[in-house]
Amino acid sequence: SLKNRILSSLFFLTSSILFIEVNWSNGIKLTGNMYGCFSALLMIFVLNFLYSMSLKKKIKSHSNIGVWVSVVVNLTVLGFFKYFNFFTESFINLVKNFGISPNIQLLEIILPVGISFYTFQTMSYSLDIKNKDLEPTDSFLDFSVFVSFFPQLVAGPIERAKVFLPQVYKPRKFSIENFQRGLFLIVLGFFKKIAIADPISRLVGTGFILGKDYSFLDVYLSTLFFTIQIYGDFSGYSDIARGLSKVFGFNLMVNFRRPYFSKTPSDFWRRWHISLSSWLRDYLYIPLGGNKFTTLLTYRNLFLTMLIGGLWHGASWNFVLWGAYQGAVLVIYRYFSLAPSKISKVSNILYLFIFFHLTMYGWLLFRADSFSLIFQNTFSLFNLNNLNTIITFPGLPLRLSIFVLIAYELFVEFKLNEKIQIREEMKILTIGVMTGVMIFFTLVGNLKPPAPFIYFQF
Repeated sequence: SLKNRILSSLFFLTSSILFIEVNWSNGIKLTGNMYGCFSALLMIFVLNFLYSMSLKKKIKSHSNIGVWVSVVVNLTVLGFFKYFNFFTESFINLVKNFGISPNIQLLEIILPVGISFYTFQTMSYSLDIKNKDLEPTDSFLDFSVFVSFFPQLVAGPIERAKVFLPQVYKPRKFSIENFQRGLFLIVLGFFKKIAIADPISRLVGTGFILGKDYSFLDVYLSTLFFTIQIYGDFSGYSDIARGLSKVFGFNLMVNFRRPYFSKTPSDFWRRWHISLSSWLRDYLYIPLGGNKFTTLLTYRNLFLTMLIGGLWHGASWNFVLWGAYQGAVLVIYRYFSLAPSKISKVSNILYLFIFFHLTMYGWLLFRADSFSLIFQNTFSLFNLNNLNTIITFPGLPLRLSIFVLIAYELFVEFKLNEKIQIREEMKILTIGVMTGVMIFFTLVGNLKPPAPFIYFQF
């Protein structure tokens, strides 16, 4: 009914605002006007909703202008909050090399939590309407719920309106089956985060300190641990978001599908942060021309897409370098047609081993926060004279937790049909045992205060 839709919409909007406020006030210094950030969010809501209504009323003369205004305003809001100080500081440092000292002041800007995610969601909404892939909603509340749905607001997945809005429209009733599935995903997500990502993060930091004389093993192990940490941290959040949504009667898209089993970069991006990868493909790579034209233009499109994807992650040059690296790897694999044989197990294992280590080096670029640290750690990878290490190895609870996760991932990858829900394929006893094991390691594996989710900063 209309009453229930209004009440549920208000509930999700209020929960989202409270969720943002709690995260803002918890460890983030408030140096500006919080209302300005809410105003930016509200402006994005209103702009995209009014644009969609103009198209629904078939005001064709304004359709092309409207979509560009929508895209420009969305990107301007994102660029101001996230990149203004970054590009300003980069410009100041650049001109100082020519003996110029510009009198430009940096602003004290609060970065709204989740701005990268909901900006992309609203842009896809407008573009889908423009491309006639979506019928706009008449309800501003329903549209606001789509943008600010609290489980996935701050770190995704980046949902598409054509999938999510129909779920808002239809009545939702409590389902014990959805509750069971959601609870399992929540436990799985907390297990990845608390039992694996948080404790291993304390080992990662040891190998990412500028000025240290690191050996090959120091850098290798630190990067390997971060490879595990970022997967447990980010995929854990996505599992929790999906689980909470399922309890409420919503289905969010799968954002991770065992990416470290990938043998090629294209396969990796079909498995890692799937919502962002598909967004970049549909709204950037394909509009640039995709692979429709010459081979050289295809390489350009691949590289630019990954470069912009790297910049999306954060206002830092190491993210730009990480995006360029990912683009270069995609181009190289495509140029040499590097793909494993479907019949040779040896070649499959070899390709898996090689690409896993290429992925690891990408995470080194992602984790290091300066070019100096990147160069230092890269050169240390070739320091084979000293194979001693200052890195502390994981304790028994963490090692057992990692083993449980690997066993679970192997089982799902090779034994389950991906098109079938886990809960429908696995016996209740198996689910119960796995849930119990994960809860146990979550409770005993990390007794220290939890670390912030990595993707909260984006």
